[in-house]
Amino acid sequence: MYKLTVAFGGKTIERREVDKQTFVLGRSPDCDLVIDNLGVSRRHAEIVMEHGIPVLKDLKSNNGTFVNGRRITVYNLNDGDEIAIGKFTITFHRDQVEEVEVSEGDKPRHGDFTLAIDSSVMAARQRERASKLKGYLKVETRQQQGNHVLDRPVFSIGKAPNCNLVLGGWRVARKHALIVRDETAFRLVDTSQKGRTYLNGEPVDEERLKDGDLIEIPGHKIRFMAGSPPM
Repeated sequence: MYKLTVAFGGKTIERREVDKQTFVLGRSPDCDLVIDNLGVSRRHAEIVMEHGIPVLKDLKSNNGTFVNGRRITVYNLNDGDEIAIGKFTITFHRDQVEEVEVSEGDKPRHGDFTLAIDSSVMAARQRERASKLKGYLKVETRQQQGNHVLDRPVFSIGKAPNCNLVLGGWRVARKHALIVRDETAFRLVDTSQKGRTYLNGEPVDEERLKDGDLIEIPGHKIRFMAGSPPM
C-alpha cells in the first residue's frame, strides 16, 4: 500500500490510499486518478507494483512525466518523491509503521512499551473521523436551487459534466473550485485560474469553511451548511 497527495498551485486537493497492482493516472474518466487538465494525456502514466517495488511508467504522454524535476520514462519510486503531471504535483508516500504512545489506561500490566500501529490502521481511524463530518451546499441562485450533500473526500464544482455540482455560465471554469474534507473540517480550494471564487465577499485561495459561509462563483451563490440537510 502507498499514498498519493495531489496538489495544484501548492494547495492540496486530494489524498489517496492505493492498494492496487496497477494504478493509472490521466485525464480519461476511467483512470484511477482523474486529472482534469488539458496538459494531461488521457492515459498519462501508471504506477505498477513489481516484486514489491512501486514503478512509475510514462505512457507515451504528450507533455511527459517528471519526478523531482527530471523527466522519466520508467522510475522506481521512493518515499517523498514528487511526481509532476501537467500543472499538478503528486507526492508519493510509502506505507510505514507509525509509533504511537499508549496512554496509561491502555498499557498492559507487564511493563511499559510503545505500541506500533500500522499506518493503514491510522488511516482507517482518520477515515472514520472524517466520515462523521456532515455538511452540504445550499444553492441559492434563481436559475438553480437545491441541496447537495458533501458525501465524498473531494467535491468538485464547475462547468465540466463530471463535476459533482455542475454550474452554467461562461465565466465558470470547467473545474472552478473544490471542497476537500479531511478528519477535522471542510476546506474550500479555488482551482479556477479565472473568474475567481469568493468566500463571504472576499477572494479565496484556500480557506476552512464555517457553518453559513457564502461561496460565490460567477453568477452563482452557494451556502455551506454544517450537518445534514432538512428532510
